[in-house]
Amino acid sequence: MKPHCLTLLAVAAMAAAVVSTVDAASPKLGWAGSSAADHNASNASWYYRWWHTIPSDASGTHADFVPLIKYPNNIQTKVNGVANLNDVDTLLVLNEPERESQSNTSVQTALSIWPTIQNTLPNHRLVGPGFGDDAGGRAWMDEFMTEVDLLNGNADPNDDIRLDAVAFHWYGASSPNGVSAANNFLNRVDFFHNRYNRPIWITEFAMHDWEGNDPTAAMIQANADFLEIVIPALESRSYVERYSYYNWFDDAMVFEDPNRAPTVIGDQYVGTLLPGDTHDLSGQSLGTDVVYLRGGSLTNTGAATPDAMRSLDALGGVSTISAAADWSLANLRDGYVRIRDGATLRKEGPAQVRLTGAISNQGALQVVEGELLLEDGSYSGGGAIHVDEGAALRLTLQGGRGTYSLSDTRLEVEGRVEGPVRLTNRTTLVAQGEVAHFGSNLTVGDSVIEVGGPGFTVLSPAVSPVTAGLQLNYDAALDTPGDNVWSDALGSVDSVAFGQAASPVTVNDPAFPGLTAAYPIATTGGAEGLNQYFETDGPRSRQDATFEVAFRVDDTSAGADQVLMEVGGAARGVAFVLDDGVLTFNVDGDGADINLTHPVASGWRHAVGVIDLTSGGDTVTLYVDGQQVGSLSGQTIDDWAGGNVAGIGAGASSVTGVDSGVGDPFHGDLALARYYQNTTFDAADALQNYQALTVAPASDPTLLVVEGDLLAENGSELRLDIRADGDADKIAIDGTLAVTDATLVVQLVGAGTPGLGDAFDLFDFASASGQFETISLPGLASGLRWRADRLVADGVIEVVLAGDLNGDGRVDAADYSVWRDSEGQAVAAYTAGDSNGDGQVDTADLNEWRANYGAVAASASAIPEPSALALVGFLFLVARRGTR
Repeated sequence: MKPHCLTLLAVAAMAAAVVSTVDAASPKLGWAGSSAADHNASNASWYYRWWHTIPSDASGTHADFVPLIKYPNNIQTKVNGVANLNDVDTLLVLNEPERESQSNTSVQTALSIWPTIQNTLPNHRLVGPGFGDDAGGRAWMDEFMTEVDLLNGNADPNDDIRLDAVAFHWYGASSPNGVSAANNFLNRVDFFHNRYNRPIWITEFAMHDWEGNDPTAAMIQANADFLEIVIPALESRSYVERYSYYNWFDDAMVFEDPNRAPTVIGDQYVGTLLPGDTHDLSGQSLGTDVVYLRGGSLTNTGAATPDAMRSLDALGGVSTISAAADWSLANLRDGYVRIRDGATLRKEGPAQVRLTGAISNQGALQVVEGELLLEDGSYSGGGAIHVDEGAALRLTLQGGRGTYSLSDTRLEVEGRVEGPVRLTNRTTLVAQGEVAHFGSNLTVGDSVIEVGGPGFTVLSPAVSPVTAGLQLNYDAALDTPGDNVWSDALGSVDSVAFGQAASPVTVNDPAFPGLTAAYPIATTGGAEGLNQYFETDGPRSRQDATFEVAFRVDDTSAGADQVLMEVGGAARGVAFVLDDGVLTFNVDGDGADINLTHPVASGWRHAVGVIDLTSGGDTVTLYVDGQQVGSLSGQTIDDWAGGNVAGIGAGASSVTGVDSGVGDPFHGDLALARYYQNTTFDAADALQNYQALTVAPASDPTLLVVEGDLLAENGSELRLDIRADGDADKIAIDGTLAVTDATLVVQLVGAGTPGLGDAFDLFDFASASGQFETISLPGLASGLRWRADRLVADGVIEVVLAGDLNGDGRVDAADYSVWRDSEGQAVAAYTAGDSNGDGQVDTADLNEWRANYGAVAASASAIPEPSALALVGFLFLVARRGTR
């Protein structure tokens, strides 16, 4: 290293930066330093440490060691030591020999030690000397290479100098201009290759503010910009054999301490997959590499790959791992999976992805499609897991035996979880959707099961939107968050792109319960795409069409020309445009420029625009919030689009429907944009789509299926919801329900309260054992009580008369017998003689029986049995006993 300012060579900036990532397992990428943790985190294939012996802290490295003989003294001893190193086939010779503080070696001395080196190491590649790219370093190397060429060019082969490659150091930029620095650096790489006619090693290089004139943050970003250009350039140059970035300046660091998360510089050096980046394994292993994701995607469309990589690290944003064919992490001792705080890792694709090693989830893990296998059992971190409907999470210990434990985790399941699982340390399992499945035994200790979550969460649309003719459906609620793409929810390739990563925001408007998410266009900007989708001269643009948008107006004085949706070109096109508080549906065809306008108030709004092409006269119609607000017939439109890029939430290329130039971005939120091909909505269709957003969907209960035994123990809690109409969340267990020291919480959702005779089936099971320590049930009308005696018999709780302890529909002397037989006992709530549900059979329960004595349910006989009549005579005594 040369710690002083170097003059920046003036080179024209590149017209455009090359956007790429390092190919994983690159044999060129190295690390200047001794720590195995740095080697492995950086995906280095090789390392050196300015010395010729292997350091102790390199134990466990996956990188190859390249020794460096720094000083010429004792050369034979040093070379003998190198010769005895296993798996070492390359030697670096001298480090900045021109500098007094480094090797400080003359050209003649360097030449004098070379025969010893090459004779002792006849099969090693010899690289060096590693000179600095300044005047002194270049002069030294020129002199050295002149001597080498003379010796190699004379008639005596015995004095030949074998130099297999040359190495140099570069610190040629100290101001924060990464593009200029990249040009300078790459020109030097090419220059030295051509000048010395050897392959090139760059064993130190970085930008650094030697003078301290610029903010550190600016230099850090400049180094990131610099590496974004030079890394792919180095990889593409066949004559560049190796390179190692210099990490040891505060404005050049690859990793953050102490967690070794890549910095913005590190993202470029280690090949982090950023938003818009995708790496396809294509059936090829990445060896011992770590794949870092910060909003990017990793997939496999090739053959099954059992040892795809060593580790996986989701750093931030929403990242995706997917599989058209199975792939797995290599099952290495130091392999790991990390999902860091603020990161979401989504598993997509139909095939299985297998993650092994220590798994730390401090963010969110979502299984969207196919199967995700977590194998090992060392799961930690407290992050959330969500298993979507139709997807599966398989949890297993190595070898497939034993129970997988999840601790301090939120597990949300709409699909399937396979393998025996134990939930501990206040883990919360939320069974969601219509049916959630556990494919084996489920043990719950000191944790919670919420069936359906709070309330009934399975929503069935009360009104479904029109689907006939639907060709494009951009629905924020159905889109993947965190990337820069708004995908067509119908699954086509016709996506539109934001200018940056964007995520929908939650919509919670009682007037529009069918809307749950929207893109905040004011902060994300609009999206564009579909170039030539609505192509010039048809066919789509010469057919009937219906366009639909749902949007929120935040400010009716926010400005003119706000584009909600536009398709077409400079001369033709269709657009929804908001001018302050006036909505315009514009159709600009070959023969007419048609504008239908309607004022809109603040809040969520729904608009449908219809183009009906009919011989003898075309018609354009606008519906707002389910009502027709304008229509023009007898028009001549012919072709209504010019084929250019379309915009959603902002103008892309069309001037259609706006006052000047390309339209401005919308100032509010946009929930959906749809296009129906060759389809004309009538008033009923427009109203139907409006009601699909404004009529509250029906809610239904959730069923949790456990295809094994369910063990609820050690302070665990089971939570289910019921509704007065008789619907209830439910747990269906193929095996045994075993309850020890557990609580059952049943909550009422919706209007009304359960009435006399209502029964709720909460559990199915083959057998049951134990009792719930505590049972919490909703309140009932006066004169009624819950009865839970059937709970561990057939899984049912029922509403009976207060004091009806045997559940026969009458409050009579037989119930007194039930109370008497359990008097003074602690029992499961609402069982035996516990009429008031406090878990104790005492005087309070007797008083409730006495207060309701004689009450009869409509379904029971009002005539007391003879045995009951015989007992009536001592009611007076019972009353006296209860008041002692």
